[in-house]
Amino acid sequence: MLTSTLHHRRTTLSPRGSHRTSRARVRQGARSSASPRNHSTAELLSLADTYAARVLDGDLPLGAQDASGRWKLAEVGQMTVWLVQWTPGATTRRASAEAVTVLSGELRVERWTDKSHTQRAVLAGGQASFTQGSKHAITASAPEGSPVFAVHVLPTEVAPVLLLPSELAPRIAEGAKVVDIRSQSERSAQGPLLGAVAVDQELLEHRLDPAGALRLSAAVDTDVEWIIVCGSGDTAPAAVTQLRTRGFRNAKAIAGGFEALRSSGSLDAVLGGVHNHRDAAVMAAH
Repeated sequence: MLTSTLHHRRTTLSPRGSHRTSRARVRQGARSSASPRNHSTAELLSLADTYAARVLDGDLPLGAQDASGRWKLAEVGQMTVWLVQWTPGATTRRASAEAVTVLSGELRVERWTDKSHTQRAVLAGGQASFTQGSKHAITASAPEGSPVFAVHVLPTEVAPVLLLPSELAPRIAEGAKVVDIRSQSERSAQGPLLGAVAVDQELLEHRLDPAGALRLSAAVDTDVEWIIVCGSGDTAPAAVTQLRTRGFRNAKAIAGGFEALRSSGSLDAVLGGVHNHRDAAVMAAH
């Protein structure tokens, strides 16, 4: 599917000419919009555009997909470039800086501020970008359920790391700790995650900080592998992104959250990883 889809895009988009124009446009924008504190959106757009052209031209060898269904194309400075195959209807919500170039299908992009909520469709050949801290969601759509392909660029230090439910047990066996950030109402409705430590999301950094007064006993250093679980996979990736910017480089999120763990029969894996009964018994550490 990947080969045939991208071959079709190469023969219909004429990428070399169109992408060369786009790259010139975003480079010009970079001179006026760059920020000394953050990656400029023009820089992210330019990188996404460049690697989209290379993918469409077929000059990038693709290895195996990672656990999130992505191909890692390159690391450029502090940025990571991914080729992502989306499932129609799938949505991701983030608050990290990123840029995307759509290769096939369509992505629906939504943005939130304190005063507004906007959305637009990004078709094949189109781009979208987001600044660090902006609240946004991306949903894939395609006719007749065909896959959506896009090139994504994210700062390396905040690139989200997702684990599939099936990957949880081996991580726990190697010492990973599971943290449940669902609200009290979500835990009451969905059921408890026995073996996990329940922490309010607003207190997450303080509970995991080895130097913090509110730290968990397992928070011995920032190298601890913390696996964050939310209700349905919507909020944990953003929490992981925030933790990684604070130095918790091994923080990860479960794709699909508690619902995915339950549907895959993986809830017992968490209970089997209890190492500190005092912490594990705290079901409302708010």
